[in-house]
Amino acid sequence: MNSMKEILEGRSNLLRSQLADIEQRREYIQAQLRLLEDIMELLEKYPALGEGLIGLFRQTTVPRRRRTRELVNNIVEVLKTAPQGMELEEIRRALLDRGLQVPGKDSQMQRARLTLIFRKNQDLFRRVRRGVYQLRI
Repeated sequence: MNSMKEILEGRSNLLRSQLADIEQRREYIQAQLRLLEDIMELLEKYPALGEGLIGLFRQTTVPRRRRTRELVNNIVEVLKTAPQGMELEEIRRALLDRGLQVPGKDSQMQRARLTLIFRKNQDLFRRVRRGVYQLRI
């Protein structure tokens, strides 16, 4: 049986380790912030540079899991407008109209990624027939 001292030491070591991880993450975030501030200064001097960076920053500034959850939430909103269901291409266009980036380099890959999202979220979406999906809820 572990003594109380051993339990407390173990907990203390765990907390120290977690604190070290947080400090390391803080340093990383500070470095990212300094980089963004440098980029903002460059954009003030060279505004045209911003056009090329827009797509890159939209894709990389939000963690992938959160981007996927945001995409799923927007699919839900789109499908709420069509209780009978919508074709995949209609869903893709509706998402693009909302200003969302659908993963994939072309429309075919984007439809494939959406299909994957529908398969992984069968608790939310139901396949009506080939290429047509509706909300399950």
